[in-house]
Amino acid sequence: MEWIRVAVAHTEHRRSFSVDSDDVRQAARLLLPGVDCEPRQIKADDCFCATRKLDAASTEAKFLQDLGFRMLNCGRTDLVKQAVNLLGPDGINSMSEQGMTPLMYACVRGDEAMVQMLLDAGADINSEVPSSLHKHPSVYPDTRQGTPLTFAVLHGHVPVVQHNAENYLSASLSVQTLEDLGNSGFSQLVMDTTLAIKTDGVRKNAIISCGGGNEGAQAKPIELKCRETGNFELVSLLLERGADPLIGTTYRNGISSGPLGEMNSYSLAASHGHRNVFRKLLSQVEKDKGDVLSLEEILAEGSDTVERRAPQNEGTLRTGKAKLRALREAMYHSAEHGHVDITIDIRSLGVPWTLHTWLESLRTCFVQQRRPLIQGLLKDFSCIKEDEYTEELITHGLPLMFQILRASKNEVISQQLSVIFTQCYGPFPIPKLTEIKKKQTSRLDPHFLNNKEMSDVTFLVEGKPFYAHKVLLFTASPRFKSLLSNRPAAENTCIEISHVKYNIFQLVMQYLYCGGTESLHIRNTEVMELLSAAKFFQLDALQRHCEIICSKNITTDTCVDIYKHAKFLGALELAAFIEGYFLKNMVLLIELENFKQLLYEVPAESPGPGPSYDVLHDLERTLALRIRSIHLSTSKGSIV
Repeated sequence: MEWIRVAVAHTEHRRSFSVDSDDVRQAARLLLPGVDCEPRQIKADDCFCATRKLDAASTEAKFLQDLGFRMLNCGRTDLVKQAVNLLGPDGINSMSEQGMTPLMYACVRGDEAMVQMLLDAGADINSEVPSSLHKHPSVYPDTRQGTPLTFAVLHGHVPVVQHNAENYLSASLSVQTLEDLGNSGFSQLVMDTTLAIKTDGVRKNAIISCGGGNEGAQAKPIELKCRETGNFELVSLLLERGADPLIGTTYRNGISSGPLGEMNSYSLAASHGHRNVFRKLLSQVEKDKGDVLSLEEILAEGSDTVERRAPQNEGTLRTGKAKLRALREAMYHSAEHGHVDITIDIRSLGVPWTLHTWLESLRTCFVQQRRPLIQGLLKDFSCIKEDEYTEELITHGLPLMFQILRASKNEVISQQLSVIFTQCYGPFPIPKLTEIKKKQTSRLDPHFLNNKEMSDVTFLVEGKPFYAHKVLLFTASPRFKSLLSNRPAAENTCIEISHVKYNIFQLVMQYLYCGGTESLHIRNTEVMELLSAAKFFQLDALQRHCEIICSKNITTDTCVDIYKHAKFLGALELAAFIEGYFLKNMVLLIELENFKQLLYEVPAESPGPGPSYDVLHDLERTLALRIRSIHLSTSKGSIV
């Protein structure tokens, strides 16, 4: 029903009694987001309809006017004088219900002979399609404020455009937008290049079509010749006539149609991938302006009145701030629509990256597998200011870069990504691990440690007995409580410990009897085994103490082995610390074979008590937390 309603609405708007295929296409344009149906084209047959007025005199006048329009639209220049007499009191400048004059219809058809004949007969070349629907109820929203030159350019009739331009005292070209039909909230931009032809005084609007697609959609081709080619010839012609590529929507009506500001020629050519048109626009030299900034430009940019410009021999463009703003806008649209070549062209002019345009360009290059461009983009990341490290970097940037690292396995790209990750991690130290201050519920004098005469439980470690006391062990940890509870209550019950060395078990007992780690003397060769024992016996404070010792012993040679052991045991705090070490020193580590194997090995189920892990995924998570704590938290640097 909704399709029928919308299609009928289009039919009634053009005062027709039947729904045609174009009405259905316009309904699809509104009801199917992403469908690239072109707007309704102006046709001579659309201009005339049977009037519904009951007044006989008015009806007769209307039919006579329709007949005059038909005579002019048949292309017979010898009938111009007779047709003008039928048009009514406004004569050659009469408007149809669509708000169109005979000259406009001739420009739509590209009838150069008729255009000249109408101009000679006094047709107003500056006439506009009215915005009001009061006198002209069938005006299409996309034709409002259009002029004869507008329609000639829109339909790609170069000779007519040239002829009209020569007849203008002055004219300007500005963006036209196709407004919504109904309240669907769906709008389509006219995919055009915005130009302004200026000489002495009067300004008129026209469109130079440069490509097609719905706003927010990827650039899809519309079956129009001018949109396929970008109509380079028309752009060149109007530039030769003094067109100003910087004129945009706000110049005409104060309303901006672009998502980041006014859509001008650069933005529209870039957003639809017409590289030749874009380069032609760039070649246009602003006469009598040079690098002088107007007061409007200075005020628009704030107090900073000097724009840094690199020398021309470095490939940068000396330009005013207005043009720089236009190029930034164009850079956004080209990146958003995946035209990375144009984005790179703009960047080569000295236009700075934003995080968003950089990420979108990188994503496009990765999808298209353009390795040289990926390398160039990664190298350019250092140009992005830290102030732009926003949530987008975390939610979109890091997943993309780690995906590239996982997929490429290219040494140059891996090295460049390592530089980026280290830069994002920042210069601040890795957050230190802290001791767990845990007071034991009970403790015994160290004199009772491994004392056979006073013990009530015996452990068998590596075939050697170790004497202990239940009163201490029962409250030391859930593991010891479980070991004691599962044995008979007989005195000096022997409990075998098969996977811990005797000297390591002795350190565990020394920690329990002395009530802390202060009296422990742990060798570097023993710390990993003691960490495993502390994890097994569920002694959190001792485990943390071992993790701290390990964190102090981390080097580029030992970090991978310690990390694997930490993951094997499920020592998450130590693993997170080492991940920070990886990110901070990744430029050096990426050259080591064991580190590359760690990064690229297929995630598998962990054989130890720890969960399975994916190193790249864990590094991404650690880096995201780091960026949030440094750049996005209310108290920056609080992690240090």
